[in-house]
Amino acid sequence: MKKIKKKKTPGFTLIEFVIYSALITIIVGMIVLVSVNVMGARARIITREEISHNVRFVLETIRHEIRNAQEIDTAGGSQLQLIDAVGDTVTFDLDEGAVTMAKFGGTAVALTSDLVNVSSLQFTDVSYEDTPGTIKIEMTINFVNDLERPEWEFEKTFYTTESLRG
Repeated sequence: MKKIKKKKTPGFTLIEFVIYSALITIIVGMIVLVSVNVMGARARIITREEISHNVRFVLETIRHEIRNAQEIDTAGGSQLQLIDAVGDTVTFDLDEGAVTMAKFGGTAVALTSDLVNVSSLQFTDVSYEDTPGTIKIEMTINFVNDLERPEWEFEKTFYTTESLRG
């Protein structure tokens, strides 16, 4: 009797197909998860950088004006008013979530961008008697999160102290 040989046809069996499909699904899922995590990390970095840039600019501007002022006129709450060498005033204030500066009695200009909100600004005169003057600055700032996404949430409070050169 003659044996009949079956020809092997190229292709996949059902088990091979299921295994390959499962592997591809796992790999694609991992790629999607990594992509989502990278995008979330990018958003967190952007928020912190924006807050950092705004805080650095505002505090350096305020510190520069304090160092160059002749005297402190008002320092309390969210307002600081300084008098410079020629008698002109420089005023810092918190106005609708933005830190503003007005020089020479002019129009107030925002020092912070629209991407951040300053929720608290506190100036405290911590000067001792017979000293030129020292101001403590406390500022709480957060990123404007219109979409209310958790990766864009970030708030931080910054503290610094600066003295007149006197």
